[in-house]
Amino acid sequence: AIRAEPLGLEAVSADHRPLIATIEKNGAAHAAGLRAGDELVQINGVNVPPADAPTLNKILQASAKPLDLRLRRCTSQINQRTRRDLARNALRSVASIVQSRDALHKQSLEVGAALRADQQARSDAAQRQAEEASRLEAARRASLADEAQRSARVSRNDAVDAAVTDALSAARKAEEADAVFDPGKAASLKAEARGMLDRAAPMLRSEEARQRLAAAAPGLDLAALYDRLVGPAPSTRTAVATHAWEAAEPWQVALAAGARVAVTKTLEDGWSEVKRLDDGASGLVPTGYLEFEAVSANARV
Repeated sequence: AIRAEPLGLEAVSADHRPLIATIEKNGAAHAAGLRAGDELVQINGVNVPPADAPTLNKILQASAKPLDLRLRRCTSQINQRTRRDLARNALRSVASIVQSRDALHKQSLEVGAALRADQQARSDAAQRQAEEASRLEAARRASLADEAQRSARVSRNDAVDAAVTDALSAARKAEEADAVFDPGKAASLKAEARGMLDRAAPMLRSEEARQRLAAAAPGLDLAALYDRLVGPAPSTRTAVATHAWEAAEPWQVALAAGARVAVTKTLEDGWSEVKRLDDGASGLVPTGYLEFEAVSANARV
């Protein structure tokens, strides 16, 4: 019987028999007289199965103490040594298998860690590339938007400059028309000047164009200039406002629905110069808001 712990032995299955492979000199098994090569027959009255080494050692550790072991020992020293060597070889084989399994497990863990690290690195790289592509796309769009704004400003500036140039050219042609004695040539100059003013009229209504024109030709009155070019006040047509119109700019005039006006001129850009018949206020209104009445040859404004 083995009463103390640790047991100081290690068992192994060899040749389909449970054998003691090693005995520690200072262990309880050594003190009880066990030897390497002894075959384990029973533990506490229970037959020992031909299990593998880990199972045998678990049975020994888990069995109630003191251990009552029944052993089978060879009477011949040669046979006993053979069993001992057989058991030790089996133990070394088990240790080698365990070591190989542990090495493979460790290698598998290392490979798995390397694969996960590589996958994470690839994921991080892909995310960085996506962020960089997004940043470049945002920069490209911002650049395109800035370019579009610059182009729009340049186009508007060009249009304003062209309108101011037309107005100044119209003023010069009006002066030339007043200076010539040939009526045909004077009429041609006035017609050309009127075309310039009509072309420039939409842009000249902007505050920016008015400021530039005032800086280029202080005191130039476009309304008076146009009157010079069109000659005597023409016959007018009267019209009725079909809808109410609210003036949004100083050069516009408000109309109530049903108000009667005298239309002095209809422009090509969809506007008409009118004079309200009730109070004499004048300005521009959209032509689409007017319904013309019969022409009056004697009406003047």
